[in-house]
Amino acid sequence: MTTVTIDKSKCEGCGACIKTCPRNVFKDGAKARDSTKKTVDVADENACFACMGCQAACPANCITISDLSNERLI
Repeated sequence: MTTVTIDKSKCEGCGACIKTCPRNVFKDGAKARDSTKKTVDVADENACFACMGCQAACPANCITISDLSNERLI
């Protein structure tokens, strides 16, 4: 099993990961209460098979894919 982490401080909410992911791991996120900034959320982490397409597509480099032992894959 993999874990998918989005660094919300870097995420621009562009949706590149949503468009790229073949398994619908990501979804549009809500705006933070005190911000106009919209981010992306993880919708179904269990669907991730670590293809790394989201990391390649993300212009903000804010996605980390890790294995169960919490070691970063890329």
